[in-house]
Amino acid sequence: MKAVTDAGAVTEFDATVRIDTPTEWNYYRHGGILPYVLRELAKLGIAT
Repeated sequence: MKAVTDAGAVTEFDATVRIDTPTEWNYYRHGGILPYVLRELAKLGIAT
């Protein structure tokens, strides 16, 4: 991860991801909840 303060100072650190459910895995695999939901809506023909 990289965190940047308002003053521009940068701090980098490692983070561990915890995935507990198949749904969380799908969100992670699709790059987050929003991309996942939009892809699902597109499959149904709801989102363009």
